[in-house]
Order: sequence, then structure tokens, then C-alpha cells
Amino acid sequence: MIWYPWLDQDYRRLVALLMKKKRCLSILLYSNLGVGSELLVRALVRWIMCEKRRDIATCNQCENCKMVSSDIHPDFYKIDVLKKENSIKVEDIRKIGEIVQNYTIYNSKRVVWIKEIRLLTKEARYCLIKILEDFSEKNTYFFLECHQILPYLSSLNSKCLHFSLKEPSDETVMKWINENHSFPEINVRIATRSHSGSPLKALNLLKKKNWDSRESFYFKFTKNIIHGNDLVGFLRELRKEDVFEKISLLMILLLDSIKYRKNAVFNCINQDKLDLIRYINKVVSTRTLLSMVESLEKFVRNLNVVSFTNLDLQIIIQTCNLRSCFI
Repeated sequence: MIWYPWLDQDYRRLVALLMKKKRCLSILLYSNLGVGSELLVRALVRWIMCEKRRDIATCNQCENCKMVSSDIHPDFYKIDVLKKENSIKVEDIRKIGEIVQNYTIYNSKRVVWIKEIRLLTKEARYCLIKILEDFSEKNTYFFLECHQILPYLSSLNSKCLHFSLKEPSDETVMKWINENHSFPEINVRIATRSHSGSPLKALNLLKKKNWDSRESFYFKFTKNIIHGNDLVGFLRELRKEDVFEKISLLMILLLDSIKYRKNAVFNCINQDKLDLIRYINKVVSTRTLLSMVESLEKFVRNLNVVSFTNLDLQIIIQTCNLRSCFI
């Protein structure tokens, strides 16, 4: 069974909380993307359902444990977002409301897990709040997940206990990666610092396909933006599905250039791109670098709300702005 060592402390703390409370709980979990929260929730559900648990340990042998691990337990309900959609609709939450009014099927307890509550529509949020109010004392546990604190969720937040998962240190993540994989040390350090606090995202970057994509992106940035050879080619790069990752790579490079200028070269993340960082420093001022980073941050904030037509326009504007800084 897969498990991540940095989840140990949070697991013990949450089980202690569940043991202390005599009634079922609604718990709102905050965590970074890529920290492994899904494994933690499944471990907690096994503990709740286990027929032969001892203290914080589950037997992993009883029918309940096996069904939870196989994702077929009839009293464990998971609401996730389909790839083709981008929201959790009120109809999905109403189904949960109908379920919790009935008796459990296999166990005396029931667990509902909503993986990304920021994607609840307004109507779905209100429906969920009503369910939490009506069934907080019953035999149903709720685990709600969110990866950022959002003000419009305040009314929902008030119905739950809050728990923030601990971010593993870069040293912990590098040790874990090195013990389980054989990547070059400099690559491990770069990936870990690029995704600090998100070990699974760091590991994903180290995969050959993604690392090669990083190398290719920086090469095309140098060729097409700095030297202005093919702006249309760079536009195609930013229009790919991994636009978030590409913008992140670009922002890291620009921030590294600022660090380098402040004589903080050892704090630069891209230690394998120091020649490129030096060149950027020669031709772009600190003020311009900061302006570029600010513009990219605004672009990222808008990515989730703009239409495809506006997205293309935003990408064109960003590309032209970047090129103008190197003329």
C-alpha cells in the first residue's frame, strides 16, 4: 500500500481528533496540490470503517478496510469533478442529502468526501450547508477538501472543523525522492524547489517527458522571445494544456534573474540555467523584471475565468509584452 512519510503526523493528529469527539464530524482539509491528501483521506476512512482497529492502526484485513481500499464501500461516497466539467452542481449535492437520510448499507457509519469544494456552484454550497446543519449529529462524517482559502466559502467554513495539512520540507522531499528514485541530484533539487511543499508535483516534473518539456520550453523562450526568431512558435507553446506549468517555469526564471542581480545566486532555483539568467540580467532592468512577473501573476489569476477567445488574446498580449522587454 502506497504511503508518504510526511502524512504520518497529520494522520495521527486527525485520528486523535476523531477519537476525542463522540459525534460525527465535518472536517475541512486545506492542503497544497501534490501533497498526497487523497491517501490521507482514504486512510482516515479506513480507520472510521475498520472493524478491528487498534488505537490509530487499522487491520487492513476486514471487509470494510478492503472495500474502502478498493473504492467499492457502499457507505463511502466521493464527489469528484469530471474532466469535461469544471463545477460540482447542486444535483450532485442533493443526491448526498437523499443518501444521508437513509440507513447505512453495510456499516453503522457513513463517509462523504468532496474533493474540491471551491468548484461547488453557489446553489450547491447552500445545499451542502443545509445538509451539514441537519446531519452534523448523525452517523455521517464529511471530509471536504480545498487547496486555497477563499472568502466566498466563509459560510461553509463555519460549519466545519478546519485542518491544514503540514507542508513537508524540501529536505524531506529530496530525501524521499532520492530513496525511491534515481534522478540526478541537481534535477531533484530544482524540481523540489520549483514545487516547494508539493512533493508529488516535484516528482512529476522529474519524469523524462516533463523534464524534456522544461528543457524545450526554456530553449524556445531563448530562441523565440529573447532573440525574436519565432513569436508564433512561442504562442503555440503557451496554448498547450499545460499552460499553468509553462507560466510557472517562466516566472521562476524571471524571479531567479532578480535574485541573481541581488547577489543571491545560491537562492536561484534554476541552477542549470545560470548562463541564461546572466544574459537576462544584462538586457533587462530589475523594474522591468518585476513588472513582467506581476503581469504573469495577473494572467494566471485570469486563466480560470476568461473564455477561450479572451484566453488567446491574453496569451498574445503576454507574448508581445515579453518580447518587447528584450528589444
